[in-house]
Amino acid sequence: MKWIALIMGTLYQITHFLPEISPLWLSATGRVFGPISFALFAYQSVVSCRKTRSLAAYFFRLAGVATVTQIILERVMAITGFEMSPNILITYCLGIMMSVGLDLCVAGLKKEEGDRPIKVHELTMSRKQSLYLGASLMVMSGALTLAISPTYSYYGVLTYLVLHVIDQYENRELAAGKPQPGNSATRFWVSMTSVNLLWIAYNLYTGLLIPEDAIVYLFSVAAVPAFSRIAKEKESRAVEKWFFYLYYPLHFLAFLLV
Repeated sequence: MKWIALIMGTLYQITHFLPEISPLWLSATGRVFGPISFALFAYQSVVSCRKTRSLAAYFFRLAGVATVTQIILERVMAITGFEMSPNILITYCLGIMMSVGLDLCVAGLKKEEGDRPIKVHELTMSRKQSLYLGASLMVMSGALTLAISPTYSYYGVLTYLVLHVIDQYENRELAAGKPQPGNSATRFWVSMTSVNLLWIAYNLYTGLLIPEDAIVYLFSVAAVPAFSRIAKEKESRAVEKWFFYLYYPLHFLAFLLV
């Protein structure tokens, strides 16, 4: 599914950066590929966070690539005069911070006898420490999203968080021997549709986006049927991982230099 998401994302960028050479069919439909590609990659990242041996290593690797990507893009934009939002990898990093923060808060709020240390995402601490650290990460993620305003902004971070919550629930159900595929798909459909409708309503109310631009976000729901397959995919090999990490900044660099 990564390859499908990559192709969709590239087609969307062609309509964005090179509208004058885009064929008519792509100009008419290309905008919907962006939200679908974003949702596919976001859920890929959510699943990778769950399956990885070290969430900290995954996060810092992604954050490192995001930082290098942004430095390159900033310099190229200064030369070309083209402006664009901070790259989507930053959005995924902020989504991970928000998701881990929520997990820490939930673990810290659970009422159990005694105050034995708990382990959440490779971190061992007291429940009070878990609650404080979780709240701090969530506030930090929100503040950085406001300050940086990355691609998809709060919509992207909220979508990532919702996908994380549903994925965690589904994984617990599977571990307990109670998988319900039909209900799983319904939960993703309902949650994704709700997030999109709330975001569209907010943008229309505030006038930040015209109706045609706001409605495009709703097409991210079309990614839901692929989630069950993504959840079952094996971990990518190192070469494939780094190809996808490097493709993002390099294809942007190519578009900006054309």
